[in-house]
Amino acid sequence: MPSITWLTDVIHDRLPKDKVPWLSWGWFKSEYEDPWMFPCHANGMREAAAVADWTAKVLKPATVGIMYLNVSEDIAAKDVATKQLQKYGIKVVGTVAQEWDSPDESQHVLAMRTANPDFVLSFSWPAPVAKFMHDASTQHWAPKLGYAANHLTGDPGYGPIFGEYIKDKTYTITSWGVPTGPDPENAEGGNTPEQQTFRDELIKTNGREYQGFKWRYAGYHHITQSGWVCVKILAKAASQLGADLTRDGFKQVLEKNAWDSGMGVTLHWPPGDHNANPYSYNREFIYKWVSASDGGWDVKRIRPDPVYDCAGGNIPAEAKTVCNS
Repeated sequence: MPSITWLTDVIHDRLPKDKVPWLSWGWFKSEYEDPWMFPCHANGMREAAAVADWTAKVLKPATVGIMYLNVSEDIAAKDVATKQLQKYGIKVVGTVAQEWDSPDESQHVLAMRTANPDFVLSFSWPAPVAKFMHDASTQHWAPKLGYAANHLTGDPGYGPIFGEYIKDKTYTITSWGVPTGPDPENAEGGNTPEQQTFRDELIKTNGREYQGFKWRYAGYHHITQSGWVCVKILAKAASQLGADLTRDGFKQVLEKNAWDSGMGVTLHWPPGDHNANPYSYNREFIYKWVSASDGGWDVKRIRPDPVYDCAGGNIPAEAKTVCNS
């Protein structure tokens, strides 16, 4: 533990039998519904609602297209986003279902060109999304207002994978603040101490080159951040129990405390229902891929922050949510 894998939706039958508290990535709604799982990430449906709400309030497109991975959670994310956009009178004019190993996305690009949405939301996987971006570039097409995609992370090191096309037109939603340098547009004033520790450790252990890619910072992938946060919380919870570290005791400690991630989010797992309020991820972050001064890729934080439901009374005070419309 923690588990940072796409397979965390297949173990639910074992945990109550073995009584194992499981700190997980949290992409699946079912992880929040499992009393033995403690997710360290917004699930796909919550994230879809947040980015759809943000898109409607901030970018105000008349029409939207959606591409999604053809798996249960991302199908559900597509449906949630569609319903959320409908509240604002925004019409979804085209959807495309992507596969893990899609060899070609040119027909999906053509389908989106035909639908001609103002903006495209992506609830998918990096490989087919990268192929879509390259094929869209080849076809010299882009939606008027650009894209918002999950799983593009907040690391400019991914720029060479997605190409020049994504610059200045592609947003990404993430569950954690991205460690960078001082940022006058960042209300927190730059890195938190935990973000700086995380950044320094990744640069020290990963270096600035990974599998042939030159990385401007380090591996700020949101799953890496989730793993980091879960490990830190695991240690803090265990230290509270001391020598009497039992499985039930560990579960109770996790449930009765609020856990400051140091990455901009305070985590809660309400006893009896980890999907109840206060839900951890009423705060997320939007970044935009922009051109860096040296011609490479960079990310810029875009305000206001997206939230799941500003008026719902489900935002813990300690989460410090920015809730502008």
